[in-house]
Amino acid sequence: MYYVIGFLFRRLVVLYHIIAVIAAILLLFTFVLKLIGIFVSVPLLNLPDPIFGLRFRTIIVASAVLELLVALYLIIGRNELLKTAMLTVLGSGFVAYHGTRALYNLNALCPCLGSASDWIGLSNSIVERVAFAIAVILFGSGNFRILIEMYFCVSRKQRA
Repeated sequence: MYYVIGFLFRRLVVLYHIIAVIAAILLLFTFVLKLIGIFVSVPLLNLPDPIFGLRFRTIIVASAVLELLVALYLIIGRNELLKTAMLTVLGSGFVAYHGTRALYNLNALCPCLGSASDWIGLSNSIVERVAFAIAVILFGSGNFRILIEMYFCVSRKQRA
């Protein structure tokens, strides 16, 4: 049984590394979209965000920088616990933001990916769904690693 658990753990760790790289690619993708969207003149970006009260442009710049830092650490960082924490916190923040907008029925457009809908040619609702899906993926990938660690810590204690 010990060999089976060790084998599964090694495979799950490899799977998590793949998930971390995918998450980093998603973060770099959203960073680029936001970076391009910041410099496009869209009146919506100058409006205040209904949750934070800051201009959308300010929030987009802050989240883009945060996404870049997390993506870089996911690629070059060594501390797996910190990678997991960063993914979980960033993803939960994005999910909480979208959830708060839904809870308070804030149907106004969310420029979560800058003004990507204007220059990509997709509708705003599709871009919003993509942004929410990315937030859920980030949140889920961080929590996936936490669940793996919890399971194997419990199984190690049971063997001891």
